[in-house]
Amino acid sequence: MPSIEIVPPTRKETRWAVGREFVHLPPVDPAFADIKGLRKALMRHVILPTNYMQLLQGALLKVDGETAAYLYARSRPVALRIDSLAVEEPHRRQGYASRLLAEARTWAAERELGWLTAHLTPENTAGQAFFAKHGFQSYRAEGWRAEERWELPAAATEGLVALREDEVKPAYTRWLTHELEHGDAAARPLVEAEYFEAALYTRAKHWALVAEGQEVGYLRLSGLRRGVTAYLACDHTLWASPQPLAWLAAALHHWPFVPARLLVDFASGQHHQAAASIMESSGFSGYPRPRSLVYKKL
Repeated sequence: MPSIEIVPPTRKETRWAVGREFVHLPPVDPAFADIKGLRKALMRHVILPTNYMQLLQGALLKVDGETAAYLYARSRPVALRIDSLAVEEPHRRQGYASRLLAEARTWAAERELGWLTAHLTPENTAGQAFFAKHGFQSYRAEGWRAEERWELPAAATEGLVALREDEVKPAYTRWLTHELEHGDAAARPLVEAEYFEAALYTRAKHWALVAEGQEVGYLRLSGLRRGVTAYLACDHTLWASPQPLAWLAAALHHWPFVPARLLVDFASGQHHQAAASIMESSGFSGYPRPRSLVYKKL
């Protein structure tokens, strides 16, 4: 039987692990494949080693003294976020990643953190399968995209109300909370604690959606000439209705140019599913987000 131990890494071993990231990640993270030249040298020898040693906790799994797998994770407000988890090719399919995941669970318990999280690219199918096997759920893994042509319903003639700067955050918070309650209730405590602020773009145009004198949603447009992203959260009774797209059509009339690409992000996975028929009939197709959150409550 091989001798297996899990040990904390030395600084030298962390530098080795960072180097392995440039081997493991390019096939499953396009951003890593694009790192070249001086930027790659800085990332490889300065930025990532410093980050891993100062901000992350690490563990190496060694088989007969040889490093077979490594784990690096960091503490967030309510979750332990797994930044790196990899197994060397000759040692795969022997349960070593699962052993390191158990180590991460122990770290979370020691810090009284109630969640484990990771961010994955759609190319990382092995990672997606691994975390799903261990009971992780996905949060808003998909969006909608249309290139050049789309057919939105006729623009709404009323009900699109521009928000003042001081009104943006309350409206965004109200409607993201609503969508979480009705669409991703399991993720709500995690999203509220760690992702509310990160998802609020202030450099954008923001509107309240109003029907029969009542606020029923929130819409934001952001982006550049080549592509505009719409973020839309509304009352769950409207999720399968064309009305939100009519408000989107009206908002685009206020945009300074016609974009070549239009992305539409709904605020919950259930909204995404409920709107599928209307989105597809309007010329949109679903696409995986470049990096999505997987989570597990402990």
